[in-house]
Amino acid sequence: MGSQVSTEELAEAVRQVLQPTGLELMEVDVAFGRGGGRLRLVVDRPGGVTLDECGRASRLVSAWLDVADPFPGPYTLEVTSPGAERLLRDDRELEAAIGHRIRLEMEGAEASGRLILEARLVAISPTTLDLEVPPGRRRAGEHHRVDRAVVIAARRLVDL
Repeated sequence: MGSQVSTEELAEAVRQVLQPTGLELMEVDVAFGRGGGRLRLVVDRPGGVTLDECGRASRLVSAWLDVADPFPGPYTLEVTSPGAERLLRDDRELEAAIGHRIRLEMEGAEASGRLILEARLVAISPTTLDLEVPPGRRRAGEHHRVDRAVVIAARRLVDL
């Protein structure tokens, strides 16, 4: 693969390595500095990822990296899940969050320019997100239809 590998080439190779595990590569972050580097891989699957699955993925990718040797110098490999309160980046992730509480950060007209809404995601469409404020919250039962064009970020929340 050589010492000049692009993130896209690296991601495609790692996807192939992970394919037998059923894990999906969500993110690749490569950072190098004077003391070496770090390769961080975020993996997921419907229903989430266990610590054991992250460990298995780490061993598989590490074995491949030892052979492919895509980076000059020392680096560490980190394989992680997106976490419980994950950023929702696309329709597939939003669809998986239907029925769960999410936090939307939106463009607003107020001085700060940002509005926050925490509610249960009820439905999605190409242009809107439908939400309902869950019981036990101020304004419980209130429905909101949010234009997706104003959404800056959406994050799934965990109820403990």
